[in-house]
This record gives sequence, structure tokens and C-alpha cells, in this order.
Amino acid sequence: MTQAPASLEYGSKPDPTWFTLLVTYVSGAQKTVYPESVTADTAGLGMRNVTLTYHGTTTTTNVQVVPRKLTNMKLTDGTTSSVKVTWDPMEEATSYEIEMKTSTDAAYAPVITTSETAYEFTGLTQGEVKYIHIRAVANITDPSTGASVFSQGAFSDDFGIAPRPDDFSGKVKVTKMARTTITLKWDAVPGALAYAVYYRKPEETKFTYEGETETAGKYKMVGLSGGYDYIVKVIPFAIQESNAGAASAEIQTGTAPTLPTFTVRGGDKTIRVTFKGGRSAVNYKLYYSEEEEGEYKLAATIDSPVQFKVRSIHEGLSNDTSYYVKMTAERTVMDKLLVSESTVQEVETVPASGTSTKPKLYKTKKAFKKAPACKNYKQFKKTFDYGNSFAMPGLINTNAGGFNSTSMVPQSIAAYGNHILIASYDLKKANDSVIYVVDEDNKSLETLILLPHKGHVGGIACDGTNVWLAYGKNMQCFPCSVIEGAIESGQPYIE
Repeated sequence: MTQAPASLEYGSKPDPTWFTLLVTYVSGAQKTVYPESVTADTAGLGMRNVTLTYHGTTTTTNVQVVPRKLTNMKLTDGTTSSVKVTWDPMEEATSYEIEMKTSTDAAYAPVITTSETAYEFTGLTQGEVKYIHIRAVANITDPSTGASVFSQGAFSDDFGIAPRPDDFSGKVKVTKMARTTITLKWDAVPGALAYAVYYRKPEETKFTYEGETETAGKYKMVGLSGGYDYIVKVIPFAIQESNAGAASAEIQTGTAPTLPTFTVRGGDKTIRVTFKGGRSAVNYKLYYSEEEEGEYKLAATIDSPVQFKVRSIHEGLSNDTSYYVKMTAERTVMDKLLVSESTVQEVETVPASGTSTKPKLYKTKKAFKKAPACKNYKQFKKTFDYGNSFAMPGLINTNAGGFNSTSMVPQSIAAYGNHILIASYDLKKANDSVIYVVDEDNKSLETLILLPHKGHVGGIACDGTNVWLAYGKNMQCFPCSVIEGAIESGQPYIE
């Protein structure tokens, strides 16, 4: 054997790499190797046999088994001038040696040897750290002489001690509340070497550990959820949080609201903003500008809550022009207005054509008679009255609120007085669904009504008082006066 540890800890399992063997081969060559296995009786203290095996050959050596290295020290029962240190009992130990030093570079000096698993240090000064280490000692019998001897383990790692700080008597102030962060400030607490920050939501009873800092002054809580109220407290402590003064008074704070996700689309002297989501805002505000770094104009204020909304910007816009759009979300916490601001999105306005009233496929009666409906369905050909028919509006193009749509699909039809109502949806889902209002007498398109959704509108009915629409599992109803108002407006569409 060329190498073995000076000692093994009580109850440990030896690692083969702790030992090296010098193997001599028949040829005379020698090689240093690790044993393939090691067995040792570490259930007792003192000199113990260790068996090492390599390629079926065994050898033995003796190694001293000593008490384990002490760990898991804790500070308890602290006062402003004393603190108690406790540690887990070790079954192999009969006593514990404690040494202390006044600074990291000073020498250790003995304090006491005790059979207890706790010791109180007195005469300490707040804010000053001293260092201790402890080792387990066992009184055993030397098997070779029969004499009583001490078996000593290794000293623990350095462990700082200090008396507990004063109770937190000042105030924790909130200096900034953002969407995912809250910045706190407080004055130093005498004797505090660190501060632990905890938070909870008002509906919760258990605090969550946020983090700690070694200095008073400013602390930023990070990784919070936007749009929530929080209750915060700060605990001053020395070395370990078990050695703490009383916590600060709990304070109410919160984070700025979350913003909706939104998209922008440019139309005919208009910008459409579609947005959803957001949390805890009192309202949302929509702004636009002709310059990304220029002055932004308020376009709309939208009350909360909002799950899915569309807003259009019309005022003062020109076509073929780039605009910049942003949103803010607002809420009030502790009488302070918190504002979250989105990134800026660029959009260009695009002229829109009028809603078409000409046929899309068969532009003459002669052409229509060659259509599959006329050629393949005799009943249709027999009953169809071409002279009393009209081209379905909007198939070539629909001016859907200032936006061109070339993919409108008619779905349902109903009569209202001397008007025909045709409900259609945009196959590409780029625009909201519409109702074309056609004069039955002169077969002309009078106006169209933009619906506040992109539903399939597979069913429409009118009872003379209300118009009813079915789309998916949804039902929509609005008074017929809306149609009358649209017609009287003389506008190509109403929203």
C-alpha cells in the first residue's frame, strides 16, 4: 500500500480512491492502482481493520476511526448581547470542544469542553461577528494498552455568531412599483447583519420568502406578477434568520397592471387595434403618432375589464402614411397611479375601394346560363327569374370599415320590409362579419352593417322588431332601428 487516509469518519463508507496499492507482477513490473473494493468496520471508534481487494487478492491495513465532523449548527434564543448555539447530537461523541476567534484572520482559542449540545455565548456586541468551530470528542479504550484515550473528530467549518438585532421599529417605504418589480427602502436596524424580505397576496395567509440583503437602504423585489396587490414585511437578523428581531409592520403595495396583447392594421384613413387580455387595470389608453419618437395623441380610453376589444383610430389620418401606435394600462395602488406602457407598433394606412355590386363570376345572362347551376339542375333553370335577380354584393370587394376584404362569404338571408339582409363572414378572418342591406325594389346596395365579431353568421332572421343572428353557439340580437339608422345615414357602412 502506498497511500491511505489518516482517519475515517464514524459510520462512513470508504471510497476506493482514498487508497492506492503498489502491485508487483511476475515480470517484476510494478504499477500503482486503486483497490477494486474496500471494506472497513467504521461502526466503532479507534484503530480498525480495513480490507482492500484487487483482482482477487486482498490485503489489510489499520486506520483510525474518529467522530464525524460536526454540522448543522443553529443560532437560537438570541438577545441583544448573547446568543445560544445548538447542534445535532452525535451518538459516538461523549463531549464537544468549542474554540472561538474574534475575526477571520485571528487565531482560535479554547472556550469550553461540554457534554451538552448547546452553548450560550454572552457579552457580545451587536453588529460584531465572532467565529467558532466545534469538534466531537469520544473517550475510548486503546485496545493495545487498555488505557483510556480521546478520539477527536475534525473541527467544524467556521461559524459566525452575533447577538440578535433590535426589533424593526422604523417604516418600510415603497419607492417604485413596476409591472414585475417593487423597490423598497428602510433605515438600518441596530445590530442587523442582514434583512429577509417576505410577501403574500391579500387573500393568502402564508408569506413567501422573496430574498435577503446584507445592507439597508434599497431593495428590489423581482419576478412578481403584474396587476396584483402584495403585502410585504422585512425581518432583521444576524447570521441566521432564527436569530432575528421582530419583523417590520406589514405594508400594502402592488405591481403595475399587465398590458393586453394587441395587433394593428392600417385601412382607409383608419387604424384598427385589436386587443385582448390584461389584468387589474382601471382603464387602457390608446395613443398614436406620425413619428416614433414624436408626440403621441390620445385616441381612446377603454374601461376595464376587457377580454376582447376592437378600437379604430380615424381622426386626422391620411392614406399611404406610416403611424406608430402604443397602449398603456393604468391602476391605482396606495393612492399612486401605476402605468404600464407597451412597445410601439408601426402601421401604414391603405386606401379602400368601395363595396362591389357587380357579379364576380358571371357578368351577363348569357354567361350565367352556362353556369353549373343552370346546366346541371333542371328545377333551378326552370324556376330561376334572372330579370328579378341581382348580383350578390361584396364578393369582389367589401369595404369593411375602411378595410378591403376580397374573401367575404354569404351565409344567410332575411327580409326586412322592402329590404333584403345578407349576412356574410370573412373567410380569411381578417375582417369582422357584415350585413349587406339591399333595396328590394331597385336591387341596389344601400349600406352595410359591421358586426362586432368574426362569427360565421350562418343564420339570420327578422321579426319586424329585432334582427337575430346565430353563429356557432352564440346568438346576437339588435333592434331594426339600427338598420333604419344605417340607411338614413347615407354612409357606405356603419360600425
